[in-house]
Amino acid sequence: PADQLPEVIPPFIAEHMVDSNAAVEYCFEGCITPEGEIVHYALTEEVYFRNHHALGYVTPPMRLGPEKAAQFEAWVNDYMGRMAALGYRNQFFNLEMWMIDDEIFLTEINPRAAHTYHYNYAFSYGRSLYGDNLRLAKDGKAPEVTPWQRWKSEAFEGLYTLIVLITAKQ
Repeated sequence: PADQLPEVIPPFIAEHMVDSNAAVEYCFEGCITPEGEIVHYALTEEVYFRNHHALGYVTPPMRLGPEKAAQFEAWVNDYMGRMAALGYRNQFFNLEMWMIDDEIFLTEINPRAAHTYHYNYAFSYGRSLYGDNLRLAKDGKAPEVTPWQRWKSEAFEGLYTLIVLITAKQ
């Protein structure tokens, strides 16, 4: 509603209306093989200050553990399974979502990998998002081991990576 809009409208109005103190934003990376198989690749948490200004991106997520993996997998399999049925195949995808009161809300879908997180995946998991993306596009081969699988495993040793956003006015 117009009476709820801020005086200066931010570029992402829907996201600005979310209470970032009660919700957590996640970016989910995945891909779909030429055969339509959904491959879960990685999950990154977006970290905000109380005024909704972004601090950066942390991988793996700090406020979500692998015990929630099945919930995300089921949600992604349902949603992206329908996209695969429509012909979206042999490429990566990026989903931005908020988790509010243990429920997932989609805010954005991108028909590509979010290469912003390449270094997070490289340092946290030893994976090259660029390489994995190119192999899928060139040969139709999804990665055999993904950051998602490593994060879910009991053997994961918790190498966290934070990319900090720096914004200046001048």
